[in-house]
Amino acid sequence: MPKHYRKSPSSLSRVFACPGSYWASAGKGGSTSSSYAEEGTLAHDLASHALYTCELDRLNAPNAEMQACVEGYVEFCQELYRQGDGWESIEETMIASGIEDLGGTADYITCYEENYRNSPSRDVLHLVDFKYGIGVAVPCEANPQLLAYLWLAREKYGWFGVYRATIWQPRTPGPAEDTCDFTDADLDAWEAQLSEATDPKNKGEFSAGIQCRWCPASSTCDHLFQVTMDAARIELDEGDKIEDKWVSLMKAKPAIEKLLKEVPKRMADYLLSGKKLPGWKLVNSRGNRRWSVSDDKVMKKLRRNGVGFKKSAARKLMSPTQLEKAGYGDLIEGLHIVTRPQKGPTMVPDSDKRQGIECEDPVDSFREASILPDLPETPEGKATL
Repeated sequence: MPKHYRKSPSSLSRVFACPGSYWASAGKGGSTSSSYAEEGTLAHDLASHALYTCELDRLNAPNAEMQACVEGYVEFCQELYRQGDGWESIEETMIASGIEDLGGTADYITCYEENYRNSPSRDVLHLVDFKYGIGVAVPCEANPQLLAYLWLAREKYGWFGVYRATIWQPRTPGPAEDTCDFTDADLDAWEAQLSEATDPKNKGEFSAGIQCRWCPASSTCDHLFQVTMDAARIELDEGDKIEDKWVSLMKAKPAIEKLLKEVPKRMADYLLSGKKLPGWKLVNSRGNRRWSVSDDKVMKKLRRNGVGFKKSAARKLMSPTQLEKAGYGDLIEGLHIVTRPQKGPTMVPDSDKRQGIECEDPVDSFREASILPDLPETPEGKATL
């Protein structure tokens, strides 16, 4: 079992956004395992094995999607390695000596020289972080996790001309690769920010947001409970600066959703322990109806009663995604019979890499399109027809 560091790089986005969570989550452990986490662990294991052995052709992923994602990541790292002098670090755990309780495992690090704007060549330390998750893309710019790994690498391997980081996230919207350059000043600023965020004076500084999804203390957080109660009282169409209220609610939405999902589980555990909650009780839930005998027996009984195979066992074409997971991704891509329709506007954070929709005020659009001339002003106001 790998050691869990309180200042682990993966937790720092949460700590920087909500300093109080650093203290509130002490001793509560990390997030629980899930099928998604296990899937990500498998993808990382396959990738590190391929990088160690240089046997990408023997990669044996459980499905075509993981195969393609891991291959893309490994090929990207191998291309970086070919630029250098034969040094690389794969899945290396680094432990800080200059910052207490800071440590973590970096996916891939290498170094090489490059020419920069007709200046003398400079040394580049390049970190690659493989993220197999699906959904919202993680931005590279000013990313506390990447800066933590780069700070650890600088402490261990020395100073470089530039510190480069790439997030390889092939299952999110937009390009798989997102790369940023950092300087020694950036790493020093990150160190100062970490010191400030974990200072005991900030134990009471809380902020609800997307970071609450990964906070071990979210289910017992008084601040999050208060934010949820305040959200329930907001009138969405009334009051001054209503737009600010919308933005505030959207920021807190992931945290509120997590809390509301967690509460029923905690209540059930409480009742299962034999304790009482006013107004609530436990009952045996019932699942969907299903056949009590084998499919063959069901079909025989249905046929005897005039319900044939065509009526009782409808067949359905698999979706492109289902066929891709079954190993036919390359085939269906070559047939050019797949489309991805636009489903209309949807809300995403500014960090999303997709192009935003340019919207116009309908009043302005009507005014520009109107063939009516501007009407003269009168003492009583603008003239009307």
